[in-house]
Amino acid sequence: MKKIFYTCLMVLAGLAANAQNCSDLFISEYVEGSFNNKALEIYNPTGAAINLSDYRLIRWSNGTTVAAANEILPLPNATVASKDVYVIVINTTDLGTDTLPFADLAVKADVQLCTSCDPNSGSLRTMCFNGDDAISLEKNVNGTWEYVDIFGLIGEQPTGSTGGTAGWTNIPPYSSYDAGSGIPSNVYFLRYWTQNQTMIRKSGVVNGQKVNPGAPYAGLWNPATQWDTLPNNTFTELGAHVCDCNTVGVGENNQTLTATVYPNPATNVVNVRMSDDIKNITVFNMSGQLVLDITPENGIKTTKFDTNGLGAGLYLVRIETAKGTAIRKVTIN
Repeated sequence: MKKIFYTCLMVLAGLAANAQNCSDLFISEYVEGSFNNKALEIYNPTGAAINLSDYRLIRWSNGTTVAAANEILPLPNATVASKDVYVIVINTTDLGTDTLPFADLAVKADVQLCTSCDPNSGSLRTMCFNGDDAISLEKNVNGTWEYVDIFGLIGEQPTGSTGGTAGWTNIPPYSSYDAGSGIPSNVYFLRYWTQNQTMIRKSGVVNGQKVNPGAPYAGLWNPATQWDTLPNNTFTELGAHVCDCNTVGVGENNQTLTATVYPNPATNVVNVRMSDDIKNITVFNMSGQLVLDITPENGIKTTKFDTNGLGAGLYLVRIETAKGTAIRKVTIN
């Protein structure tokens, strides 16, 4: 298992007391890139190592509610350490070298699984998702498979204005193009979140989606609620996940802090709002390098910083107050 950089701070006092939170694995990153660049990252938010042999992944292809046998992928006998991740990348070696995932994605893998996306091959096809397939992570509990996380909406297939493969978006009705919405179709297509995108679970998500978002399977899943997006074929954030599942560290007291960083994603300016006076703000890239160090005026709870000069990608914003420290994740476009 690769060593990763992570920082998880509890920002709501009730999280530690609520056994429903931070209690099981969930999907922390989803890569649906060009060609066969597909990957899933599974995060362990708990305080103990978890073995994957009691878990499986299912691809619910094209809106089906009955998974085919070759869409059910048992996970290997591997252990995910506390606060660590496990990265699964598609394996298409039987299709030839010109169909392999890009090298900078393949190197991120803890394991490569699923040998063919040919629907007639009979091989496992779970990792062959293409933006319009729901995915579930399930756990065997006393012989019964139970959802521990669901990506998408099982039973729904997103469609574009002319049909065909599409993706869920953050524009209502989320799963299909509404010609009466006043939104041009080319704008709608640019807002696909689950197709030709890398998606990262927001840091405030502390447990998986254990219940299918709803019935009758129409326009009920907005990916923007729990996910941030990065551009097509972005693999740099695989291998690390930031969440709010841990108690505060040494030297930081355990008092409730409310921290908001917006907009997210951001383009030119990031706003920071705290429940207590801000003493200092430091910004780190995902390699752990300090890129900004800001000391605002005394006695303010709201400030902002300029992102000019920072490259596109994921950053950690560390906000220090007299009552403790909060860390938030922000994507800069």
